[in-house]
Amino acid sequence: MPPFFYLLILCWVAFLARLPAVSDDAKLADPPPEPTMMSSNLHQHKGFTLIELMIVVAIIGILATVAIGAYQTYTIRAQVAEGLSMLGNIKVPVVDAFLNNGEAPRDRLEAGLSSNATDTFGNYVTQVEVDNGRAEVTFGFRANAIIENATLSLTPYESGTGSIVWRCGNQPVPKSPAGTDLQTLGTNAGSNPATYAASTVPTQYLPGNCR
Repeated sequence: MPPFFYLLILCWVAFLARLPAVSDDAKLADPPPEPTMMSSNLHQHKGFTLIELMIVVAIIGILATVAIGAYQTYTIRAQVAEGLSMLGNIKVPVVDAFLNNGEAPRDRLEAGLSSNATDTFGNYVTQVEVDNGRAEVTFGFRANAIIENATLSLTPYESGTGSIVWRCGNQPVPKSPAGTDLQTLGTNAGSNPATYAASTVPTQYLPGNCR
């Protein structure tokens, strides 16, 4: 149930709590006397009731929960964005290796990079790997525990017109203008093709173009 629905319920309870209770006997009794100056002052200094204080605390708790969840989502998405940016830097080496060798690079060395995936890292990324043409980052270090050891990848596909189309994360297979599925880089040449792997980052934290 959405948080705002609980807020509406609490506000309605607060409204009802402020209504004076009127019995049948009271309805038949004489009207109350006009308030004096002293009684008016007493009413003006009346504090909150216990139920009103409880409702205020409950509302604050709900708002705090919503705010904390929104902030966590924002910070994790920012951390994932770092990984996606680092993947973008691997595109050129992968494509160059394919143009020079006619197949997707099997690892970082064939892509013209150092052999150790941990040589490339960031604040929230522990390594950047190249695995059969697929560039893949692993999250860690200062990353939120939700995405710790999770992966995000970019997989190259051949468009059929000489260009490369990159499939990010959990995107569906890219299509040709005719609506058919494109093949991974190197497939049409009959050589070592690129391989696809889905992201293990929870979908709600992925950029829109990686879902």
